[in-house]
Amino acid sequence: MKNFKLINHFLQPVLLLIIFTNHPSYAKKLTQTEFDHLISKNNQKGIQLHDDLAVALISGNHKLISDNLCAAYKMSKAQYEIASENSELLKAKRAKENAIENIKNIENIIPKNQKPMEKYCKDFQQN
Repeated sequence: MKNFKLINHFLQPVLLLIIFTNHPSYAKKLTQTEFDHLISKNNQKGIQLHDDLAVALISGNHKLISDNLCAAYKMSKAQYEIASENSELLKAKRAKENAIENIKNIENIIPKNQKPMEKYCKDFQQN
């Protein structure tokens, strides 16, 4: 049951991310309120993903490590795209910079022979 909760807790942000990036109102222009809400949710999800990653690293669970890295990468990539699309909004520049920094940090973790991140995530999904 504990593993189910952990998996469910991991999947929920990923599903929300997919919805946000595929839903027309989030893939295009956002209002300031929508953007602020999205960034706030991303920050909360990011903190949880980092906590989950720490647990995975301590436990040595390679599948969970890769799942968390890929989820964080995809969330950061989506944030970058949304911030770029809404560059006129307050905090968009900072959100874009944070996303770039997160992506670079994540990419520095994986071995060079498994880069880029899209390849890394795709390879682990297939296994």
